[in-house]
Amino acid sequence: MPQVLSVAVVSYIWVFILAPYGGLFNTALRHLGILAADTELFWLNEPDLAWISIVMITVWWTQGFNMIVLLAGLQDIPAEHYEAATLDGAGGWQRLRYITLPAMRGVLLIVTVLQVIASFKVFGQVWLVTRGGPGNETRTMIQYIYETGFSANELGLATAMSFFFFVFLLVLSFLQFKFFSRKGDD
Repeated sequence: MPQVLSVAVVSYIWVFILAPYGGLFNTALRHLGILAADTELFWLNEPDLAWISIVMITVWWTQGFNMIVLLAGLQDIPAEHYEAATLDGAGGWQRLRYITLPAMRGVLLIVTVLQVIASFKVFGQVWLVTRGGPGNETRTMIQYIYETGFSANELGLATAMSFFFFVFLLVLSFLQFKFFSRKGDD
């Protein structure tokens, strides 16, 4: 997916924001009274918080693309449909359920499939922010394939793992297309 900022820039911005002593996030939590003055959260060094941090970074980084695609899908719905539904007495929830969601099914499918694939191929953020740590808590499949191929110098095994990973994502995407198609037939 196209991104405005590179993974390196995003990662280093968030390393600064999530820094334990003087980081922007901990400071904001203290000023809001959520975090005690003498408490520090080690967002990138505690196993329970490391994944939350990676997810937070990734969502923040990728939400712009998804919003643009969803906005384009919403702008493609004819206004006459909403006007007719309003004249027929449909409320906001009914317009959402019977007009917006069915019209957005294809766009939602594309966004969902792209996000699932992007979630499985997360590498840069994890590598630059935690290196898979603490321990191996944030180690991803892509990182494991990378380390197998380039650190352990087992290129054949890494190639095989990449192929099976590709097949897994292909099957998962196919199942998502089937699920969305079946939902539309009901």
